[in-house]
Amino acid sequence: MQTLLIERLGRRALIIGGYLLMSLWCVCFTLTLSFQKSSSWVPYLSMICIFAFILSFGLGPGGVTNILITELFTQPTRPAAYMIAGSVNWLSFFFISMLFPFIVVRPYCRTVTNVTELPFTDKPCRALIIFLTANNIQHTVHTVALRRGENRTPEFTKLNPMQKVPVMREDGFVLTESDAILKHLTAAHSVPDHWYPRQPQKRARVDEYTAWHHMNTRLHAAKVFITEVLTPRMTGQPVDDVRLQRALRDLDGTLDKLETMFLKDQDFLCGDDITLADLLAICELMQ
Repeated sequence: MQTLLIERLGRRALIIGGYLLMSLWCVCFTLTLSFQKSSSWVPYLSMICIFAFILSFGLGPGGVTNILITELFTQPTRPAAYMIAGSVNWLSFFFISMLFPFIVVRPYCRTVTNVTELPFTDKPCRALIIFLTANNIQHTVHTVALRRGENRTPEFTKLNPMQKVPVMREDGFVLTESDAILKHLTAAHSVPDHWYPRQPQKRARVDEYTAWHHMNTRLHAAKVFITEVLTPRMTGQPVDDVRLQRALRDLDGTLDKLETMFLKDQDFLCGDDITLADLLAICELMQ
C-alpha cells in the first residue's frame, strides 16, 4: 500500500502531508489531555489522536524515509547505513520510553515547597503523606516529637495555636487540620478527580463521610488503640479489659455503620473509586 501511495502521490506530498497531519494530531492530543477531566468521553478522543498520529506516520514519513537510505548511500555502504539508522531509531525509542514517565509526572508537581509538620505515628499525618506521595506532590517533611512536647514550643504554637498536627506551610500560607489540608491539595495541584470529585453529589458524599469520620471512625479506633496499646506501654499497667471491651463494642458499631451507610455494595466508601474518605478511614483502621 505504501508503494502504491508513493507512486500515486509522490514522496514530497507524503512527507509534507504526513508531518502536517502528525502535527495536527499532536495539537489535538494536547487539547484533549488539557480537558480530559471535563467529560468522561474526552479520554477516548486522546486515544483516537494517538492512533491517528501513528497512522499518519505510517502512511507518510514512515514508509518514505526508509527508501531514502537506498538513494543516499552506495551499495557497499548501505548495510552499515541501515544498521546505524536502525540502532539510532531503536535507541531513541528506548530513551523516550525510559524518560516518558518523568515527562508525564513532573508537570503535575508544583515548584512550591510544601512543608508539613507531622509525626508518622499520627493517623491523619500518615494519610497526608500517602496522598502527597501517591500524587507526586513535592513536599518537605518536618517531624514533630509529640512525646517530647515539640508541638508545645513557641515556634510550633505560632504555626498552630491548637498545638496539633499536621500543619502545612506553603509559600507563607499556613493550614491546619488534615481534612482541610487534603482538600486544599486536591484544589491546588493537578491530582486525579476521584480523590475529591468535582461532581457536586459525589463531592457531597466525600464531605458527608469526612464530617462523620472524626467523631466516629477516628474516635472509636483511637479508643481501642489507646486502651490496648498506648496506655499499657506508657504506664506499665496491664490492659483494662472492661474499658477495652467497651471500646471494641463502640468500634464494632462504627464498623457496622461503615458497611451499611457508606460501603453498601460499593468497592469504596463513596463510590466506585478511592477518595479522601477511604484514605482517612484506612489509616485509622489499620492502626
